This record gives sequence, C-alpha cells and structure tokens, in this order.
Amino acid sequence: RSMIALLNSLVENRGWVDQQHLANSLGQHFRFNHGYSSKTSKLLKKLKERPADWKEIVMTKNRMVYESNGCAMRIAPIGLLGYKLSDGELRSLVTRQCQVTHPGSVSIEGAALVAKAIQLALKSPIGRFSPEKFVGELILFCQHPSLYERLKNVRVLLYKNPSLVDEVRAFRNKNQFGVGFKILDSIPAVIYLVARYHRSLEKGLNAAVQVSLAGDSDTIPAMVGAILGAYHGFSTFPKYWLDQLYDGTSAWEKRVSAKREQQDLGFISWKEVLWQTDKLYSLVP
Repeated sequence: RSMIALLNSLVENRGWVDQQHLANSLGQHFRFNHGYSSKTSKLLKKLKERPADWKEIVMTKNRMVYESNGCAMRIAPIGLLGYKLSDGELRSLVTRQCQVTHPGSVSIEGAALVAKAIQLALKSPIGRFSPEKFVGELILFCQHPSLYERLKNVRVLLYKNPSLVDEVRAFRNKNQFGVGFKILDSIPAVIYLVARYHRSLEKGLNAAVQVSLAGDSDTIPAMVGAILGAYHGFSTFPKYWLDQLYDGTSAWEKRVSAKREQQDLGFISWKEVLWQTDKLYSLVP
C-alpha cells in the first residue's frame, strides 16, 4: 500500500515529491496488517494520526540509522517517472521520498539503486539486456561503500553461474549476502536475481521467492518484479497471476471489499493501480 500511496501522491502533484502530501498519503493508506515491520508500523500509525508533524516524527536518531528496505520497496513509481532523468535528478526525487519515512543514508542509497535499475530496465530493448553491463552500471552509480562492496560480490557470483540451490545457499550466508529486511542484504539479492533471471519475469519472481523464503520474502520479490516488469512490460504478466488478483468487479469481491472496508483492512484493485500508473507515465518529461 505504501507504493500506491507514493504513486497517487506523484500523480496528484504532477510528478513532484511533495513531502507533506506524501506523508498524508502514506498515513491514509496505512493498514496495520499489511506486511510492515513493527518500527515502520509505529511510524506510519503516527503519520496517520499526525501527518503535519512528519518531520518531528521521522527525523529522530533511531530513524536516521534505520536500514530497512521499505522506501526501496515502494520506489517503482519514481523509477518510471525518472525514465529520462539524469542521475542527479533521479537521486533528488528518491531522496525526497525516502526522507518522509527512511532518512538514513543507506536506505536512500538502496532506494536509489532500485530506481536506477528500473530506469536501466526501461531503456533496455527486449533481447538486448546485458547482465554484466546492468550490474556494472549500478556499481558505478552506487555511492555507499558497503553497498558498493556487496554489488561487486554480485558480479562475482554471476560469473560463477550457480544452480538455484547454490544461489539459495549463497544468499542465506549472511557473510556473503543475505535476504533480510536490511538494505545491505536485500538490495544485492534483488540486483543479482534481476541480472540472473532477466529473460523470464515468471522464473525471476519464482527464484526471488525461493531465495528469500528464510528472509524478507515479500519485499525482495516485489522489487525484483518491479524491475523485471519494467523490462518485460505488463503484457508479459501471466494471465493466471492476474486472475488471482483482486479487481473489485465480481459480486463476491464487492461483498468482501465492503466487509474489509468495515474492518479498515481495505483492498485496492490492480486495475486502479494500472490506471494510476498510466497517468504517471503521461507525466514523464
């Protein structure tokens, strides 16, 4: 839901990250049971109650050193909007959106890497994606020393061309990589999975789920899906995936939606998200 909050805020502000508006949107879209960490849940609950005080809520010592991947997970709309932006302009948008919940330098850098990866994917013609060039450009783009070293490990693992079993072992070895909720674990895993499985959206997401089962198994596949989706396009999503998603059209879904809204849980139709994404794309300079 936080990605949808960012998407809606960008559309309503014509492609600009209005931090106060984003704080309002994040608070409005927050639901306690939607996969947030306990610390982020507490923060978003405060934003929901006091959105005007977002700077006071977020700019604390603990949040400045917080290294979770929440702002990277929701960054896809910035990656789309930044399709033609320079690295500096892209970083500026990423930084503004991260500062509302994850102001720490490593969180911002992780989100910037995912946004840059989406930009690179959008610019890569189908069939001409180079994993080596993709990882190499992200290494050059990276400005955080610890992430920089992890990305170099990604390149080494790619050259080894391991089996999926060996990949799982590598990413569950915290001394090598990791698949936890921290940026230093999850972002290298995402970059590797995209580079390794770029030929197939379906295989890439399946591998992302298997590799991250012992860790952050919703956020890592979400980021992998955002980048591979940017490369392959919406038309390549398997129909049976879409058939299992909520779109709010059937009588059963309308009844469930009404009940869920009464419980303040809420569903959002994937068709509504697609419609908002089209509106955002129309704002690309």
